[in-house]
Amino acid sequence: MTLPKHHPDEALLLDYASGAIPEAFSLAVATHLALCPQCRRRAENLEAIGGASLAEIAMPAMSEDLLTRVMARLDETPTPTSANEASQRKSDFGVPRPLRDTLSRPLEELPFKRLAGVEIFLLGAPDPFRAYVLRVAGGSALPRHGHSGDEMTLVLRGGFSDGDLKFGVGDVAIVGEADNHAPRADPEGCVCLVVSSGALRMNGPISGLVARWFGV
Repeated sequence: MTLPKHHPDEALLLDYASGAIPEAFSLAVATHLALCPQCRRRAENLEAIGGASLAEIAMPAMSEDLLTRVMARLDETPTPTSANEASQRKSDFGVPRPLRDTLSRPLEELPFKRLAGVEIFLLGAPDPFRAYVLRVAGGSALPRHGHSGDEMTLVLRGGFSDGDLKFGVGDVAIVGEADNHAPRADPEGCVCLVVSSGALRMNGPISGLVARWFGV
């Protein structure tokens, strides 16, 4: 199994571990953790830091070097995941368990909205957040667009390229309001979980109509 190469940054993992990120982004991070032993270990250690901090408040006599020792563990090589543990992190829906628990059926049975090689299934998310499963046909590109907030894309199947960067299964792509791009699916196509803190800003009236059709 090829391990992910693009990950959430330390600040996002810390927010996840402390429960300080919106539900949509928490879903995306949790799904990435199911695919990435490196980030899973880092998140577990960050949670341990949080637990140690709470315990230190209750027990002032705790060792002063505890935080230093826990932080040092963040860069340890992750313990290999056993076949049994890996199977438990998967699902019969063909997606990691955190996303499976949100879906009502397998990916192939979701009622996608379709238009010109792009398919979208919206997940419930309160405004201004967006969360959806995106499926793009092989070689197809999304219309060039910007963002009215942060966007996080997690590859579930296949892959895509964005400029000089390539993303495969388990990889995370994060863009913000300053970014304007048109990602293109790999020849085998791409299925992604996309979450954002605002709507897309499409370039041109036709692209705008496309965004409104999909509800993103």
